[in-house]
Amino acid sequence: MCIVDNGKEILSMNEVMSFMLRSSKVLCEETELSNLLKLDESEWQNYVSEVRGMIVTYPGMVTNNVITCCLILCF
Repeated sequence: MCIVDNGKEILSMNEVMSFMLRSSKVLCEETELSNLLKLDESEWQNYVSEVRGMIVTYPGMVTNNVITCCLILCF
């Protein structure tokens, strides 16, 4: 059996947006922010490793998307 284009396909924007809506969740609660600021480097690396490579969105902000690899470098 031969799979066309090695199994790759282009998804419709509707499928992409549906996936994003189903997958969305709060990155951290506002009450956790002060604790996050107190993390040492290894604790911070462990925390952000769970979302490494994902896009974090904050609707309503001027820059509302950040790729999490930037969070790792900004510590």
